Amino acid sequence: MKINKICTNPYKKIYDTKTTRKSLNLYSNQTTFKGQRYSFGYFTDEEIVDTYKYMKYSDEEWKDIAKNDFINKYSFFKYVFGGGAEKVEKHLNEMEKLRKGLKEQERLDEIKRKELLEINKEQEKKNEILNTAKAEFQNNYITLINLEKTENATQIPNGILIEKTDREKVENFINWTKTSSLYITKEIQYPKEVSFNQINTSQKTFLKNFNEILKKAKDNYENKNLYTLLYISNFELLGEDCPANKQIIATFKSLMSCCAEKYKCTLLINIPKYKLAKIDPILLVDSRIQLRIKL
Repeated sequence: MKINKICTNPYKKIYDTKTTRKSLNLYSNQTTFKGQRYSFGYFTDEEIVDTYKYMKYSDEEWKDIAKNDFINKYSFFKYVFGGGAEKVEKHLNEMEKLRKGLKEQERLDEIKRKELLEINKEQEKKNEILNTAKAEFQNNYITLINLEKTENATQIPNGILIEKTDREKVENFINWTKTSSLYITKEIQYPKEVSFNQINTSQKTFLKNFNEILKKAKDNYENKNLYTLLYISNFELLGEDCPANKQIIATFKSLMSCCAEKYKCTLLINIPKYKLAKIDPILLVDSRIQLRIKL
C-alpha cells in the first residue's frame, strides 16, 4: 500500500474553520464580574459601596434616604419613562438583602466575640488557680526540701493531696511537678482490676512496685541527696468498700505515716472531690497528708 501524505495535525482543519475560531473567542470580550461573594449571596461593588454608605441609618429610614438620592441622579423623563424607577427599586432590593446579611453577620460575630471572651476569662481563672497551686507546692514542699538539706530538720510532708475538680488543671500541675531538678519524680498506677475478697495479682504487683520505689527513694537520698516525689494515680479506687482494699489501706496507713522520714519520699495523690467521702478518713489525716491543693 502506498502512503501519499502523513497528516501531522489531524485537528488542523477543525481549528481553521470560522465556526471554531468564533467559539474559541466566545468569552474573550465578556466583562469580568466585579463584586463579592458572601454566604448569603453575590453582590456588585456598587451595591456593597452603597449599602455601607447607608448602614449608619436606621432600618426604618435608610431606604427612603437612599431612594431619594438615587432618584436625584435621573431626569424626570428618564426616571419615569426610561426604566429608572425599575432600576432604583432593583438596586434597593439587592441592598436590602445585603444589609440584612451584614447585620446578621455582625450579630453572629458579636456572639462569637462574647463566647471567646468568656473562654478567655475561664482560661485566665484556670491559670490563676493553677498558679496558686504551684505557689502552695513551692512553699510547702520545695522550700521545705531546701530547709531540710541546710538545717537537717525533718519537716517534709508524707503526702500531698490534690482535690480534683478539673482534670486538665490536674494534668498540667502534675506535669509541672516533673520539671524540677530538686527531687526525683516517679509514677505508679493503682490497678483498675480490683478484687473484692482477696488481693489479686495486679494489686500484689502494685504493692511490690510501691515498696521497691520506696527503697530506691532511700538510696537516691543517701547517694544523690535527692528526695523522691511519687505520684499515685487511681488512688480513689481505694474508696471501694471491699476486704481486699482494706488490706491494702492497712499497708498504706503504716507507710504514709513515715515515708518522708524513713524513705525520703512524698506521695502525691489526686482524688475527685465527690469521691473524697468514700476514702477512709484515717488515710487523709494531717499526719499523713500535710498539704492539700485544690484544682
